[in-house]
Amino acid sequence: GEMLRIAAPAVVMQSLSSFMSLGLNQLLTLWSQTGVFVLGVYFKIQTFVFMPIFGVSNGLIPILSYNYGARSPGRITRSIRFSLMLAVGIGLGGLALLSLAASPLLRYCFQAGAQAVAMGVPALRMTALAFPIAAVSIILSASFQSLGRSTLSLLVSLLRQIVLLLPIAALFLYVAPDQVWLSFLCAEVLSCLAAAALYRRTIRPKIRALAQGRSQ
Repeated sequence: GEMLRIAAPAVVMQSLSSFMSLGLNQLLTLWSQTGVFVLGVYFKIQTFVFMPIFGVSNGLIPILSYNYGARSPGRITRSIRFSLMLAVGIGLGGLALLSLAASPLLRYCFQAGAQAVAMGVPALRMTALAFPIAAVSIILSASFQSLGRSTLSLLVSLLRQIVLLLPIAALFLYVAPDQVWLSFLCAEVLSCLAAAALYRRTIRPKIRALAQGRSQ
């Protein structure tokens, strides 16, 4: 039962990206078929950026759990800090890649036409702004999972991919359709702020209590 309680939110989180993709496709279909194509390109490129970030977060979980059981608060803090720097660095690399090479990627890797390139270049650059911020949320979510607060990890994922992203995208499509790609950045910023607040409220006290218990 304990294993299922911890694992169930992770199972749900794995399915959220499918619901997010479905929801965004339905919204963009109402606006532009080219937008649907650009969104598909973004998801494919996003995979190559998020894959190593999720690799860092998956590697972090057993390290934090082990050191929490070993009552090593210093290693927990250092591991989280190092993972944040590494994940944000990967996100910045993805941002630089799409900022500099959006046009060649669309033209040569996805055989995009002139209309798709005209829409896709600024779209990919706007979506890439969310990469380093998403990296912070992903690492903090891993911290929640590893220290027994998996429901908080699920909450952050819901905010990032469903609860905030889809309404913000719908609002952009109604007010300023060409800027809809900024919905990723807006959702990630708000989700990251929520994750940081939850981390400060739940995980930091656990680490602090662990340090005080060890010093005693």
